Amino acid sequence: MSNNFNQKFRNIEKKVLDYALEIGQRRSSEKITMINFYLFMYESLTQKELKNLTNFSMGTISTHLNAMISLGLIEKKLISGTHKYTYSFILKPKTFASSGIDIALNAKSEAEQFFQGIKARLEDLKDKKGAEFLMNRIEEFIDYLTMMLEIFSPFLKLKNKSD
Repeated sequence: MSNNFNQKFRNIEKKVLDYALEIGQRRSSEKITMINFYLFMYESLTQKELKNLTNFSMGTISTHLNAMISLGLIEKKLISGTHKYTYSFILKPKTFASSGIDIALNAKSEAEQFFQGIKARLEDLKDKKGAEFLMNRIEEFIDYLTMMLEIFSPFLKLKNKSD
């Protein structure tokens, strides 16, 4: 892969990260948002990979990962034959706070609009592996929001009636 493509891909990935940070600032710290973003994008990462992506110290990453593990948001798995672990989300709806679900569901159309713009930018890079990866992750994110909307909309309607 050419350095030019890698830079274009990283620029687009940065735009998606900036958007996640903007939304994340409503409820979370920048560090947690960035760690969550990269765990979502890459599905499973080691602490060293997170350090390389975020430029945070290993202590910062470890602290946030341990906090998210204790909240039941991510899981830690030993890489066979090593002393290293991977970290990934546990996608169990009961672990998400209702207010977090509200934010995600209310942001669905805003997110779809944003991601459609990103997908348009990726079109001229579509023959490259990284662009296809990012487009697939964006589609999965939109599908995830749609699924959450379908699953939780009855509960949110009940919650709104009680407010």
